[in-house]
Formats: sequence, C-alpha cells, structure tokens
Amino acid sequence: MSKEIYSEMFWLSLGGLIFGFLGLTIRYCLKSKCDSVECGCIKIHRAVDVEERIEERNIDLGITDSSNK
Repeated sequence: MSKEIYSEMFWLSLGGLIFGFLGLTIRYCLKSKCDSVECGCIKIHRAVDVEERIEERNIDLGITDSSNK
C-alpha cells in the first residue's frame, strides 16, 4: 500500500472518532437534567420542568422511550 492510502485511512478514522465523540457528548447533554449550561461563549438555558412533565405523562400513558435502552 502506498503512503497516500495510509494518510486517507488515518484522516477517515480520526474524523470518525471526532464525530462519534461529539455525537455522544451532545446525546449526554440532551439527556442530562441540568437547566443551565455555560461553555465559553455558549450559554444554554433549558426548561427542564417541562421535559419532566412530558416524561411523567408518557409514563402514565405507558409510552416507552426506546433510546433509554
């Protein structure tokens, strides 16, 4: 194999790792129950109480979220 193939495979793997990590980080942030998050110049304020009421209603109705499994 030539040097170019190794270089392409490296960048493809590195990109996959970075995007995978970012995806997992975003998923963790969305599942957290924090109502305020600050990271540098990015500030996020969420209405967690609304999300909790929706989850409670879904539990009462017997609706399950398959992403929790």
